[in-house]
Amino acid sequence: MLAAGYAAGYAAATAVANDVPGARVPLVAGIAALLVLPPTAAYALTARGVGWTARLIRRRTATARPVRAEAG
Repeated sequence: MLAAGYAAGYAAATAVANDVPGARVPLVAGIAALLVLPPTAAYALTARGVGWTARLIRRRTATARPVRAEAG
């Protein structure tokens, strides 16, 4: 949620600096916050999935028994 707050703040500051009418500044900030949410959610889900996969691999390698290779 921090990313959405930053995006809204930057958008509002940019809108004020570019002489956007005052009634439109909250609209611009809201749109910017909404546009940041999907990539942020995708990042969070990807990070969680990578962590889950790493735990799964560690668990499988910890319980795996070594396999003897046949010579010849």
